[in-house]
Amino acid sequence: MRKLCAVLCVLALAGVANADFTGAYAPSEWSFYAADDGYGSLTTAQMDVYGTDSGYVSYGETYYSIEVPASGTLEFDWSYDSTNSPGYDWSYYSLDGAMTTLTDGFGAVSGSVSLPVTAGQMLKLGVQTMDACCGYGHLTVTNFVPEPASLALLALGGLAVIRRR
Repeated sequence: MRKLCAVLCVLALAGVANADFTGAYAPSEWSFYAADDGYGSLTTAQMDVYGTDSGYVSYGETYYSIEVPASGTLEFDWSYDSTNSPGYDWSYYSLDGAMTTLTDGFGAVSGSVSLPVTAGQMLKLGVQTMDACCGYGHLTVTNFVPEPASLALLALGGLAVIRRR
């Protein structure tokens, strides 16, 4: 029973320990780009990206980007909110320029992503707008877990449990 508890604790701690922007994905490792008055913030716990609402451009993009440091899987939760009509603002992620739209809807929407990545790929998380009006599109990214980092912790925990035998 003690071994089962130890394994469950290691599993829980491994997931919690890496659910953020740290290490190779620390805030200082990301680049930021904003069109017009788009803006963002990035802490070890959360990324926020706000698309432009200046009314001065017909198209605008605001994003954080990073070169993927290691192959594996990235997992994250996202939420998006916009007061603009559907199709005018949207949130996305892209790998090497191949964009995947998270949502282009009106109001609040959320979800989770599990994304296989290869070292050297360029990852972007951002918001685009077609009209730069009618409210900021706002993307929030949380529970950012780069794999195989947590898998490595699981393996080390498992080895520790086995060694105690």
